[in-house]
Amino acid sequence: MARRRFGQIGGVLVVGGSVACLVAMTIIVAGDGAGSGLYSLALTILPTAVALIAVGALVLGVAGTPPFDGRSTRLGLGMLGAGFLCYLAANVIPVSGVSNNLQSWPHIIGLLGGALAMAVGMLVTGLALARSALRRA
Repeated sequence: MARRRFGQIGGVLVVGGSVACLVAMTIIVAGDGAGSGLYSLALTILPTAVALIAVGALVLGVAGTPPFDGRSTRLGLGMLGAGFLCYLAANVIPVSGVSNNLQSWPHIIGLLGGALAMAVGMLVTGLALARSALRRA
């Protein structure tokens, strides 16, 4: 019972984060230029949306309900959520003494680690869901 509830919470977080991401991207694309209030609002919404997606993926990875209950699927979702959080953490690392974020090793390592975890997580999750769908068919 509790596992099913956590699965619903994770799904709501992923869907809510996706909708917020869509709204932020729409504001950025159709906005009236940088420096407007809407643009800065969208830049505030976007990291929040990514955090919602990351936490939702982690919750689904821990307590996934069908079709997210397989070990491979849960592992992939956990890696995907951890990669998103690593990417967000790398973006808030203060950069001291340099004008470019790409000159800071902690920033580069965080971004590369997050990107690698997201890529592997997406691949593992996609393959596991495809295998699960083929098995149930």
